[in-house]
Amino acid sequence: MKPAPNIPALTLLFVLGILLQGCTKDRYTLYKALLINPTDHKITILPYKAGQVPATDTLRLKPQDSIVIADGSQRGERNGPGFSSKYFGGPADSNVVIFDDSFRVVHYVDLPDTPLAIKHYLYHSLRNLSNIKSYELEQIKQSKHVYENIHRYYFTEADYDFARD
Repeated sequence: MKPAPNIPALTLLFVLGILLQGCTKDRYTLYKALLINPTDHKITILPYKAGQVPATDTLRLKPQDSIVIADGSQRGERNGPGFSSKYFGGPADSNVVIFDDSFRVVHYVDLPDTPLAIKHYLYHSLRNLSNIKSYELEQIKQSKHVYENIHRYYFTEADYDFARD
């Protein structure tokens, strides 16, 4: 005859296993996104949302300046690009980039019902501010469970020339 299993010991082992599994650390991905202006031109960015630019969302970059447009975290390990920004994404319909208060280029998220601006980048362009593929991505493993993704968008002299010509 077999001895009866020790129910309290099995229950204790089961509960202990669940507790230990719950103690494993979650993985996190920190993210940061920057717009970088290495040119000698002043840049103003107007992020349009539903046809308007919220007053607090206008971005200004002096020559040789940069600005952080996103800084946050997400649960899980993110091996590819991605960030959340109050400036781009969400209900955004376009971003207007103005060089030296004179030359404009529209970066469309959605195509408007009206004719396109003469100088523009469609969403799939690798120069479009809203296209995540337009950002250079640096991935850094901070620790066993924490990763950091840094996204950088560089304005170039070619961007200025495109707006001006």
